[in-house]
Amino acid sequence: MDEIAGKVADIKKKSVSQKDCLIGLQCVTVKWPESDQNALNNISFKAKSGTLLAIVGHVGCGKVFIYFMFNKLVTSGFISSRFQSSLLSAILGELEPLTGNCKVVGRMAYAPQEPWIFSGTVRQNILCGLEYDADRYNRVIEACALVDDIRLFPKGDSTSVGERGVSLSGGQKARINLARALYVEADIYLLDDPLSAVDAHVGRHLFDKAINSFLNGKIRVLVTHQLHYLKDADQILVLNQAIFKLIKPVAPASINILSIPDVYITTLTYS
Repeated sequence: MDEIAGKVADIKKKSVSQKDCLIGLQCVTVKWPESDQNALNNISFKAKSGTLLAIVGHVGCGKVFIYFMFNKLVTSGFISSRFQSSLLSAILGELEPLTGNCKVVGRMAYAPQEPWIFSGTVRQNILCGLEYDADRYNRVIEACALVDDIRLFPKGDSTSVGERGVSLSGGQKARINLARALYVEADIYLLDDPLSAVDAHVGRHLFDKAINSFLNGKIRVLVTHQLHYLKDADQILVLNQAIFKLIKPVAPASINILSIPDVYITTLTYS
């Protein structure tokens, strides 16, 4: 915990103006050291403050690679190799691009798809070494649909979760994992499929209250397999076999994504 607190304290000092924050990849190609094939080919995109960038694609297409391209992780996971899986990997700087340029301006928080839970209380898992701010904490647990869960825990948020969160359900782990990222006062939030472990009702709450409301004005990079949320995205990055297509909706859209051998086709029909 002391090491975690030290990392968080150091990063909190690195403040920049919100309007100057951005994530950008320009003609980036990357691959894993043990692989002969590129994980991403000539990928480009830019996300500025207030942007919700949704990333979609087949399993194994490279979505997680982007997160490790920039090595500026704030908290909420402290990456281990089991989380590394292509596109999200790129933003966090684990791999140097073979070609192209990567740029990030701003502090980042990351919620991995596999929740990182340590032996401690619910509150300790959310704060993760940061100072307790009652107002922010209460807004975070409401946004992450944890209020009712905490009310039912034997000792509220002072309840011990056990080794690796053994006493928690999968949905509770996912929401605590997301709450840890939201509690960090960052400029950029990298969210790896945070809606997959919860039911549709809770997922809608998390998307509306946490991602769209609590994080409004921030850069949000959201990996998701739930296509009904894409109509609210400012940009949609579609990946298939290291190839990408960037879509910028100009109006509310219904999304229809079809899988054809070796092709990932996206069509948008505007209403």
